[in-house]
Amino acid sequence: MVGGHYITAIVRKLTPESRLGLAILSFTAGFADAACFVFFSGLFAAHVTGNIVLLAASLSQDMDDTSLLKIASFPAFVVAVWLTAQISRNLKLTASILFTLEGAILVIVGLVGLLASDEPSHGVINFAMAVAVVFALGIQNQAQVALDTPPTTVMTGNVTRLIGSLFAQGSKDDQLDEIILEISAFTIGCIGGAAGVMVFGLSSFLPVGLILCCLFFGTSKGQI
Repeated sequence: MVGGHYITAIVRKLTPESRLGLAILSFTAGFADAACFVFFSGLFAAHVTGNIVLLAASLSQDMDDTSLLKIASFPAFVVAVWLTAQISRNLKLTASILFTLEGAILVIVGLVGLLASDEPSHGVINFAMAVAVVFALGIQNQAQVALDTPPTTVMTGNVTRLIGSLFAQGSKDDQLDEIILEISAFTIGCIGGAAGVMVFGLSSFLPVGLILCCLFFGTSKGQI
């Protein structure tokens, strides 16, 4: 069972700390999705639905590196989810530690982006980095399963609930503030991710990973 960090304890009250945690996770998912979509020509990192659709569409054309990357992204995501569930259960890891691990992976991707060429033509390195980002977001997807919050990686359900709550007479969703926060942060992350990789390439993942590590490593040690 994943848990034991501050979001699970105080998310219902939406304190400044919990707002920050939810916002950072949503921003990270949006950033990774948009950055990978732009840099890797149509790869979604935070969820597999889009990759399955785009892969099916690409099968009607000649297979290329992008198609192979979409194929590889699915097992990478599955393995990340499975491993996260196993190690969190067996080692009693808190969600904060798992989010810190996610941040560490994104830091590595950013460092590789600094040290290596960010041109998509460098297939092997960029292929590995794409799989690494998908793996990192797979960790986030699984780590948040036990959290009593709206999902931070997929906005379809959040938008549906938001619209339903706004237009349902006499209806009040206790998580409405969370949903608005997450959708806003995810959207800002998408803009930042698309712009970031266009200007800085994969190195743009470095600050995002560092923010995750700093925020959640501190919470895992009870400092926040």
